[in-house]
Amino acid sequence: MSTDAEMQCFGPAALYLRKSERERIEAQNSPFDAKSSYFVTEPAEMYLKGKLIKKESGKATVEIQGGKTLTVKDDDIFPMNPPKYDKIEDMAMMTHLSEPSVLYNLKERYAAWMIYTYSGLFCVTVNPYKWLPVYDAVVVAGYRGKKRIEAPPHIFSISDNAYQALLQDLLEKSRVTFQLSAERSYHIFYQLATGHKPELIDALLITTNPYDFPMISNGEITVKSIDDIEEFIATDVSTNAKYKTFTL
Repeated sequence: MSTDAEMQCFGPAALYLRKSERERIEAQNSPFDAKSSYFVTEPAEMYLKGKLIKKESGKATVEIQGGKTLTVKDDDIFPMNPPKYDKIEDMAMMTHLSEPSVLYNLKERYAAWMIYTYSGLFCVTVNPYKWLPVYDAVVVAGYRGKKRIEAPPHIFSISDNAYQALLQDLLEKSRVTFQLSAERSYHIFYQLATGHKPELIDALLITTNPYDFPMISNGEITVKSIDDIEEFIATDVSTNAKYKTFTL
């Protein structure tokens, strides 16, 4: 976890990206009783934090804020995580991963305007319905070249890591920028060049001659066993977002 000093590279956005060192230390030192700290289902609020009073005969009694008690089925209570997991950046790291623990974590991060949260391989985003200063050039530079675990959750991290993986994966890099004499690049490039959909030629600012584009004409431009027009028809009918897909 980066220090406050290391977070300065993100400028004013740091406040919206990661908890401060002080908050993390306070959370780690907060008292916590793992045996009695539970979430309990509640019709109006869905889940509430509470203290387990007793469990017997398949029922659990939980005291919630204000001294009120709720008695529910054993299956309707869920253990809470220690305070050090509050506003955790990757929910897959939680000791107790459950619906209430996920919802409360997203809620508490949202309350601090930390709208990006990882859940394993996924990046969860909660719409803030307001502009946040987390998209400027300073933030872009802060994420550039960093591994996912080295920076707070953000769509910029996802993008930069995908780009770095593209550069480092020799097969994919060669396919995009260079091909050996007996190879060709991704089939869609040659399918578009068939001119089967002439309206796309002008719209995409391309030509029907693959040799006009050095990055796809280092090797073969045709394959005997592949009918590019037939394959293009199959590609075209397989998606609704055609134009946006082809522009990529």
